[in-house]
Order: sequence, then C-alpha cells, then structure tokens
Amino acid sequence: MNKFFDSMSSLGILFVALIVVNLVSSQFYTKADITEEKLYSLSQGTKTILSKLEGELHIKYYMNKEAEAVPLYLKSYGQRIAELFQEYQDYSHGKITLEVLDPKADTEDEEWASKYGIKGLPLPNGDSFRMGAVFLSGSGEEVIPFFNPQKETFLEYEITEAISKTQKSNRKKIVVLSSYDMFPSQIPFQMPNQPAPKKGWMIIKELQKLYDVEEIKSDTKEIPTADLLMVVHPKGLSDDTTFAIDQYVMNGGRLLVMVDPSSQSEPNGQMGRPQAPKSSDLRKLFLKWGVQYNASLVSGDIDNSTRIRSAQGVIDFPIWMSLKEANTNKDNIAVSNLETLMMIEAGSFSLNDKVKDVKYTSLIDTGVNAGQIQSFQINRNDPMSISRNLKAVNKKLSIAGIFSGKFQSAFSEKPKDSTYNKEFKSSSDENSIFVIADTDFLADQYSVQVMNFFGQSILQKLNDNFNFVSNTVEFMCGDKDLISIRSRGKFSRPFDKVVNMQKSAQARYKIQEEEQTKRLQEVQAKINKKQSIKKEGNKIVLSRDAIEEIEKFRDEERQIKKKRREIRKNLREDVEKLGQKLTFSNVFLIPFLVGIYGAMRVLNYSKQGGR
Repeated sequence: MNKFFDSMSSLGILFVALIVVNLVSSQFYTKADITEEKLYSLSQGTKTILSKLEGELHIKYYMNKEAEAVPLYLKSYGQRIAELFQEYQDYSHGKITLEVLDPKADTEDEEWASKYGIKGLPLPNGDSFRMGAVFLSGSGEEVIPFFNPQKETFLEYEITEAISKTQKSNRKKIVVLSSYDMFPSQIPFQMPNQPAPKKGWMIIKELQKLYDVEEIKSDTKEIPTADLLMVVHPKGLSDDTTFAIDQYVMNGGRLLVMVDPSSQSEPNGQMGRPQAPKSSDLRKLFLKWGVQYNASLVSGDIDNSTRIRSAQGVIDFPIWMSLKEANTNKDNIAVSNLETLMMIEAGSFSLNDKVKDVKYTSLIDTGVNAGQIQSFQINRNDPMSISRNLKAVNKKLSIAGIFSGKFQSAFSEKPKDSTYNKEFKSSSDENSIFVIADTDFLADQYSVQVMNFFGQSILQKLNDNFNFVSNTVEFMCGDKDLISIRSRGKFSRPFDKVVNMQKSAQARYKIQEEEQTKRLQEVQAKINKKQSIKKEGNKIVLSRDAIEEIEKFRDEERQIKKKRREIRKNLREDVEKLGQKLTFSNVFLIPFLVGIYGAMRVLNYSKQGGR
C-alpha cells in the first residue's frame, strides 16, 4: 500500500512540476527551428544587414484578415508573412517597430494603405484584399505593394531587400557601357515626328531598384568613379575607350564583362547590305590578362539542349543551352543557389597559361558532351544541321567565371591625344574580373514574362538568369549578404512517403492504361476487319459479329473504369491511413511516450531514495 501511495505521490509531483514548468516557460520566449532549410529562422545574411541598421525602422504590414471570399492559401501565406516579420522585430533588438494592420473598408488604415501604394486585389464579392508592407526609416521609404505567393521562395530576400533600400548609404553605383540600347528613353512618351521611346531592358530596371545605375557611351575616354563597371557586348571600341577600361582595372576597379560570339539581341542590318558579324570581344585586354576566348566559336551541349519549335518540328537545339544546378560551382556564392539558366549561343573561356600571376575559377560549365561550331556555320533554315556540325571537344566548356590576380596593363603608355588625366599604371594589385560568354541571356524574351495576377501585372521569371546577374553584381560590389538569402525553400512541403505512394499508384495506373489502350486498338482492328458494311440510305448496318465485338469492348471499358476507381480508392485510403498515423503519433503517441519516460524517471528516482 505504501508503494502505491509513493507512486501516486510521485505522479502528483510530476503533474505539479509540469504545471510549474509551463508557467515559468510562458514568461520566457525561445524556439527551435527543426525544418530542413530553417524556414522559420532568419538567414545569416539578413541578420548581418539588420545589425548594420542606421537608426530605427518602422514596418507597417497591411493584411485584410477577415475579408470574405479570400482563398485560404492567401490567408495562410499572409499569416506566415506576419510571423516572419515578428522574427525581424525580435532580432533587431528594438531597432524595428512592427505594426500589423487590418485595412478594413472605409477606415483610416485603408486610406493610408492606398496612399502608400498597397494594392487591393478585387474579390468576387466586390471587396478588395490587401497584403503588402511599407518600410519607413528616416527619410527612406520602400513599399512592397503585394506579396505574391508565387514568389514564396524569395520572401525573406524581398523583405530584406526593401529594408536594405531604406538605408541610402548602402546604395552603390554601377556604370554600364554597352553597344545595346539597354536603357529606356528619358521621355517615356512619343513626340511628334519622332520614333517611339525605347522601353529599355528589364534587367536595368531591376538593378535600379538596388543601385544607382548610370549609362556611359561606348566612346567614353574615362570611366567615372563607381563600385562596378559593366561592359556588355563591346564592339568596335576605340583605343581611348579600351585604355580607360584598362586603367579602371589597374586602379582597382571591379569589372564585369559580357561578350558574345553570336548575338541574337543585336538588330539586323539594312536590307541589301552585307551582314556584319554579331560577335563582341575585348581582344586587346583579354590577351594581356590571360583571358582565352574565341569570338567566332559558339558552344553547344547535347545533354542540355533546349527543345524548340522549328519548320522541322520540335527539335533539340544544342546551342541554346538550358543549364541546371549541376552546371554551377557550388563553392561560389554568386551561383550556388541557381537552379536553371538559359544561355543563347554562348562562347567559352579558359586560362592562357602563358600569363603569370592570374588564375581562373569557372562558375558555370556545360556538360561533358559539349561541342563547338563556327558562328558562320549556323544555318537557321536547317537547325538540324547544327547538331551535325557541332564538333565534339569531349570536355566541359566554361561559360562564366572569375579571373583573379595581378593584371598587367595592355598599354605601355597613354594613347596619343588621350584626355585621360590620371597617372598611368602598368599593373594592378590583387583584383578580380567576372566574365560571361553570353549577352542574350539578359534579354527580356529569354528571361522573363509578364503575368496577370488578380488584375495586377507581375514580372514572372522564366529561369534564374536575372538572379544570376543580381548575384554577380552583389558579389562584385562586395555585398554578399543579400546573395545568401536570395532563395529559400518553400513552406509547403509534401511528405515524401505520400508523394512516393502517389507516384507508385500513378505508375501502376499508367501501365494498366497502356495495356488496355493496346487491347482496345486490337479489338477495333478486329471490328474493322470482321464487319461487313451494308448501306441502307445514309445508315450503316454492322454484322452480328461486329455487334458482339462491340459489346465485348464495352464490357472491357467498364472493367477499365472499375479498375481505375479501385486504384484511386486504394490511393486515397493509403494516404488517409498515413495521415491518421501521423496525427495519432503527433497528438497522442509522442506526448504519451514522453510522459511515460518522465514518470519512469521519477519513480526510479524515488526508489533510489532521492539519490
């Protein structure tokens, strides 16, 4: 009896202890994020940016919590955003103030949301749904008009990017020298008797969100002070301009060069005139800096060909390469998170071993089944011939990479009549040059499309081309924090076992369907062979044998449908059973086992006399 009372007393003590632990723990906040990709924790890049905040930051998050006719997934996504904002506030140590506001109709909150540019999406019942945020820091103001659930993997990046943009001192300067018309016209509307204004490339508009981007003419004689110089498709540069680029690098400037052996973005020449080569190069500088590049050779990859429509049907087009995660260098943060890239008739790079003190790190490669073709051999009227003329190299080709080291000037002195007014330097200290052997991948038609989402125009990326450029610019400007958070996993992750069960059932169904389809074709062939057609007016009379065959087919059809229902029923039952097991395990089994373990420890402790 005493043992019974001792046991009951021990359980009572355990019960009281659990209550005390809960009361104490409620006064302290802690958590553990055990998701595979740490979805509910801020990345190190965000933490670094938050630690550098200048002054206080006020975040106003607007979301219609109680709006009717809103899809459940939008409400759930909105709640996850609120939770993520809370993480920002908790980590900021008082620098961030968060307000979560419900902009109900005809309220002051709704009026302010409209003033800030928080867009309301129209709902079927006539109401509108808002889910956006404004970031206020001193005189800095940034707005995310709407959190698009299709961009869920970039949620943390989108928020941290907005925070970073409020810090004006963080903005860096990029100058762009290009033979393309990449910048929009200064006057956005058409003047009388004038050509239509240029829209500009979307990549420039994207970069302008984070950087001060300035265009410089291709005949410039001096590069202005900047954090990065982007040279895109350089053609026919004068010695003065080439010298200016050379001295920019010699003086420690960061350079991003994009050349192309076969540009598809360069406009065609006039009818009746010889077509000029559409290649670009920095030959004089490349030769001196150890950059080996042939402006007439186009790279192709049989294993990473893009499927295109042509007059000969849908074919694999190896010189349009759809590169994957396996084609990137995982050790470099500029490309480590990229999953899909599309390169259009790109060239390739390698290191000239004769040049000392320079090394090359390849960041994007083709597969091993790569080849090369002369640009003049590309016959667009016969795209199948490209695969035949592609000369195998039996190795990977490097499409992009970094040359680093101490570079020597390609000039022995200033060009004659040069207006360059700085001291001539014949060599550089340690520096890096980022090179990409394609320019078309930047063009809108190969990288983005405009999507309509609830009446709003949203930029939808077709691949990671824009992310590649953004990562590269951030990397070359020394801003590595945003790169580390550019992409994160999705919150909605299916159970692998459920997915495998679905795939297994679908595979079984597919096999049976193919078998039945084959049997169906055989039966129809027999019907066509056996039936004797007799025409009576406009009617067709089938023979008795044909009618019997048709009846057999109908019986088979009923059996097929029955088997399909059984497969789908079994699939649903398997998924439901798995869900029930998981629910039981999470709600009852795990807490029960933890409780039993705790009770056993207490009882064991009591038996040992508290020792």
